[in-house]
Amino acid sequence: DLLISQLNPLINQITVLENRVNAFKAENMIVNVCKTLEQWRIDCYKKIDKFIEEKSQQLTAYVISKIDKQRDDIDQIRSKVAKLINKEKLNDQHLDSIKCKIIDLEKEITKTE
Repeated sequence: DLLISQLNPLINQITVLENRVNAFKAENMIVNVCKTLEQWRIDCYKKIDKFIEEKSQQLTAYVISKIDKQRDDIDQIRSKVAKLINKEKLNDQHLDSIKCKIIDLEKEITKTE
């Protein structure tokens, strides 16, 4: 009898738990979780889009900088050649230097392409 009398409070607890489970509205729970997941997805895509935009801008700036430097290098070589032609003091060392600069510049342009 003593053991059986201890079961009554347990039965009451089981009933309370059952009522709580029966009160669950699965659809509402699922809808709320799905809304949370959808918002998470949207936020993630926004972050990804922002990251891609930043990296695209950085890449654009880098490429423009490289091209500008190559243009400057071409202008410097052209200017040096023009000065040497005007002075008529061209020697093998000058010619070799210009050839090396042109080869280096050609390699850089090939990398950029």
